[in-house]
Amino acid sequence: MNVRRYVLALAIGIITWLPQPSEAVQTSEGVRITLVHTNDTHTRIKPEDNAGKSIGWATLAAAIKKERELNPDTLVLDAGDTFHGLPLATLSCGEIMLSLLNLTGYDAMCPGNQDFNYGIPRLLELSKALNFPVLAANVAYKDSGQLIFAPYKEFNLSGVKIAVFGLVTPETMRKISPSLTSNLSFLAPVQQAQLMVDKLRPNNDLLIAVTHLGIDPVCADKSTTVANVIKLRNRTYV
Repeated sequence: MNVRRYVLALAIGIITWLPQPSEAVQTSEGVRITLVHTNDTHTRIKPEDNAGKSIGWATLAAAIKKERELNPDTLVLDAGDTFHGLPLATLSCGEIMLSLLNLTGYDAMCPGNQDFNYGIPRLLELSKALNFPVLAANVAYKDSGQLIFAPYKEFNLSGVKIAVFGLVTPETMRKISPSLTSNLSFLAPVQQAQLMVDKLRPNNDLLIAVTHLGIDPVCADKSTTVANVIKLRNRTYV
């Protein structure tokens, strides 16, 4: 997204205490899950990027490594605008980010609107070189209706079953060259979120929507509605 595109966002230590599942032997407090989330990095990988306001990828990777050492039950997620930004990435059509993402140890990501700037064939090529899935439950080929990416990924952390699904802003069709999305359909995020909840809720303790929907008024309304859709018995969070 263009909003806050120069910010390297890192949210570490969002800790969720879940009821103890029957499959796992845990402490009386329950299972401790740590979520690490980044978005809109826009290839600001050096500390001097953005006039020295970037934390730099080395610091990011070290923080993620530390979190995993403190708690093996950690999920690391990215919400997109990751392959496109500074010239060192755009000149390689995003390739420079592959090794950084793989070595950092992400578990899943959702593409952002700017990640479609290289065209869908290139984005698919990049996704296949990753050690983790790219998730999007609402991006499909216009002619066939087939989803381009896997809609969700399920994890099991110490007996806690977690499903992560991705949603991409339909504004992608207006925010990049129309020729790059002419063969794509961006399905309504709220409706797709409901479909994901209906499908995944019966077999999972926790649902996580990793979304690239933005914070401008229109997108913020969608994000809030998606959040309301997936709330469930205080065990389902965005």
